[in-house]
Amino acid sequence: MFDTHIHTHNSHDSEQEIDALCRSAIEKGVNAVSLTDHIDVFAYSEEHNTKVITGSAKDADYAKSTYSEELKIFKGVEVGVYHYDSEMSKKICSLCELDIILGSVHSFMLNGEKVHFSRDNISEEVLSKEKLINQADAYFNEMLATAETADIDVLCHLTYPLRYINAKYNRNLDINIYSAKITQILKTLIERQIALEINTARVGTDFNYTAPTFDIVNEYYNLGGRLITIGSDAHTPEKIANGFDYVKTALKEIGFDKYYYFEKRRPKSVKL
Repeated sequence: MFDTHIHTHNSHDSEQEIDALCRSAIEKGVNAVSLTDHIDVFAYSEEHNTKVITGSAKDADYAKSTYSEELKIFKGVEVGVYHYDSEMSKKICSLCELDIILGSVHSFMLNGEKVHFSRDNISEEVLSKEKLINQADAYFNEMLATAETADIDVLCHLTYPLRYINAKYNRNLDINIYSAKITQILKTLIERQIALEINTARVGTDFNYTAPTFDIVNEYYNLGGRLITIGSDAHTPEKIANGFDYVKTALKEIGFDKYYYFEKRRPKSVKL
């Protein structure tokens, strides 16, 4: 098992210490993990992002020296809205010799307002369905811009807003509204040879799904896409490699025979 999306205490939303992370991964039979802590050129300063990536790299070096006989450790980062400040993104990512760069969108500006789907303002009492639909549409525009322009290896949790819109707030948003835009994103990933992540953070919860869902993964496969990674997005030790057996079975049913991890920013295949 190669888990290519894990957060540590260096991220703003995790307290996961490196020793607990590594011990949990080893106990679960995981072969390798990529430390991909959050930097975000829209939400945080260059000073904050520098501290995150250097701290994460330091933890990776420690883990390599301590657990190398039992677990491979790869250095990575998750960059939020890379294209909002490409110069800063490239500068931060150049501070370490990275194995993998994930691209994502968590927050962005729309009509002078900051959009962040994890906030309570998307509840039905506060945000109209029309505005919610527009915000989600803007999100996929930002994801497309990331796919088209960012220097990344993997586009992660493509359907991220559903974690909150449908899972947390039960707004029942129909993702099919954005099918044409999602298809465009998938085609761009294939053209630029950027991997599509299957994010397992919500597998096993009340809202039991992967991001993206397997109908989108199936479309990616039919379009010719084969470059797939699996990431738990674990912020705690018990979530490492969450749902991997389920995902690997589903991928084989679609037709995939391998998935990938990244080393020195080059894809390496793993048989399913």
